[in-house]
Amino acid sequence: MKKSVYSLVLMDAVVEKVDRLAYAMHTNRSNMINQILAEYCSMVTPEQRMKSTLEQLQDLLGEIGFQPMLQPTASMLTVRSALNFKYNPSVRYRVELFRKLEPEFGQLQVQLRTQNQELIHYVHEFELVWANLEQHYLGEPRSSVENGRFFRNLRYQPAFENQAELLGEAIGNYVRYFDRALKHYFACLDQPQRAERQVEQMMQQYIEAGKPVV
Repeated sequence: MKKSVYSLVLMDAVVEKVDRLAYAMHTNRSNMINQILAEYCSMVTPEQRMKSTLEQLQDLLGEIGFQPMLQPTASMLTVRSALNFKYNPSVRYRVELFRKLEPEFGQLQVQLRTQNQELIHYVHEFELVWANLEQHYLGEPRSSVENGRFFRNLRYQPAFENQAELLGEAIGNYVRYFDRALKHYFACLDQPQRAERQVEQMMQQYIEAGKPVV
C-alpha cells in the first residue's frame, strides 16, 4: 500500500499514549497511528495481516509440539523442534513476512546450530534432497541451501487474498511436512535410499494434501 506524508495536529496526551502503544507493539509512532486509523475504518494493513498470520502460525505449530522462541520483530516468528540425534539438537524455523504479498510474501529459514560435523553433513544432504524434490514436483526452484542454512521463498496464491488465517495455515503446513520429512530421513540414516524415498513420500503428501502450496 502506498504511503504519503501528512501533517496532523494532535493533543500531547494522545501522542504520549500512542507512543506507549507503539513501543509495546515494537513499531513507531507513524505506523501505530496508521494501524489505529485503519482498524477504525475497517481496513487491514500489512502489519495487521502479518500479526494475524503469525498468531495463527504460532498456534498451529504450538499444537503439534514446536516451541516458540523470543521474537525480535513483529514480522518474524521463530520456533524450534528437537531432532532425534546425539544430544537432541534443535532445528530452528524462522518465518519472516514481507509487507507486500506478490510474488512472494515471505521467507522461511531453517538452521541447525551445532558444531557436530556429522550432523551438519546429514542435514545438508537432506536439504539438498528436499530442494531437488521441490523443483521436480513444483516445476521451479523455490529453495536454496547456503552456508548451512535452508532458505525457502513463500509464494503468494490468489486464495490468500485477505485471508491471514489461511496464510498462517499454509505456512504451518509446509513447516510441518518439512520437519516430518527431516525426522523420517534421520530415522533411516543407515539406509540412504530408503531415507530418500521417505522424504519423497512426505513431499507427495504435502502437495496432495489439498491445501494451498506456498
